[in-house]
Amino acid sequence: MVVAPICEAGTRPVEADLSAVFSGREVGLSLNLLRSLTNLRNVSLSRFGGIPITLHRPVSASEVLTCNSFQPNRPPPLARFAVHLRRDLPHAIGDPLQRFLLVLKLNIALLDWSGGTMDCLLKPMNPVLGESTRIVHEVQPTHPALTSVTEQVSHHPSVTAFACYDPATLTSFYGHVDITPRFMGLSVKCDMSGTRSLTLTLPDGVPEEYEISNPALEWHLFPKIRSNYTGPWWIRCSTTGLAAELHHCPSSLIGLRSRSRMEGCICSLAEGHLVSPALLTIAGEFDGVVILRDTRSHLQRVLWDAAAAGEVERASPLPQRQDALEARPAQVVWRHVFDALQREDYPAAHAAKVAVEEEERAKRRERAAAGVVWAPRWFERVGERWVPRM
Repeated sequence: MVVAPICEAGTRPVEADLSAVFSGREVGLSLNLLRSLTNLRNVSLSRFGGIPITLHRPVSASEVLTCNSFQPNRPPPLARFAVHLRRDLPHAIGDPLQRFLLVLKLNIALLDWSGGTMDCLLKPMNPVLGESTRIVHEVQPTHPALTSVTEQVSHHPSVTAFACYDPATLTSFYGHVDITPRFMGLSVKCDMSGTRSLTLTLPDGVPEEYEISNPALEWHLFPKIRSNYTGPWWIRCSTTGLAAELHHCPSSLIGLRSRSRMEGCICSLAEGHLVSPALLTIAGEFDGVVILRDTRSHLQRVLWDAAAAGEVERASPLPQRQDALEARPAQVVWRHVFDALQREDYPAAHAAKVAVEEEERAKRRERAAAGVVWAPRWFERVGERWVPRM
């Protein structure tokens, strides 16, 4: 048994030798993996320390939203968000329902952030405290640049905050994610608490705010490794008086039901509560086509077409550059680990990863001894939110 290092506050991560399960970068299901995790059913894996370096990809979790590390031929998720926003907002700005549908469409677009590459256990690095990725995207040469930033604002619990501001449309989008992985027997479920906030600026200069929750994500380990979203999530806007409730349909073991299937409805919103009956129903696949159906007229229309959206994104030039103001860029923090992983020199990658983690523990001890309270550079805590300082 390989014993993982002692964690902060003297706690020991869950011990499990997964190196015997996987060889190199081969990622496939093994009953040994299930045996290793059998005693951990419904237990939080937040401090799980047994994932070998061979199962890590050379990217940090702080780069997922701002960089195109998972889909090199497509814009990063937050830049993709801006592409559709700039294209569709002029046609929707004058109609409350069309604005709401645009916000719904933009959030459906964000669901496919990995392009299907998460059907494996190759995981990104867990960001260290203060690690950030701040990117400037030149969405269109004649328009102001889009700025997006992510920062690890808490270590325990692990909280990543993100923000995006588009000066061309005066739109801001920010939020945070607190991920708690939990082993459920034949799967690992990641509850993603936290909310997102999107603010549109109407023609008269009045802001219109939308609150959005996060769906959960689940990795199934049997009969083959696959991932899908689970649980409900919602979008609410008191200004338009509309709300959407959505849920993801579980995929079948033999693949007869799409794992990207989602269903839901749009209702009126009164005093924070949904009013029945539904105005519109929603059904489809977020990596395919999502259809809206009017419950009164029974007319249907396409809300989201992933193939058509992909063509729009690929046709949009999106050069990006890392901001020189960035404090602790992920590519600097993990550069020796990433270099070793790309060379497939796993002993060197492991040693470099341990060095980064030990340096972080030493910094936490120094701050604790000096009575220093660490503060994020790009975000500040306001109530239950992490609000950007961009």
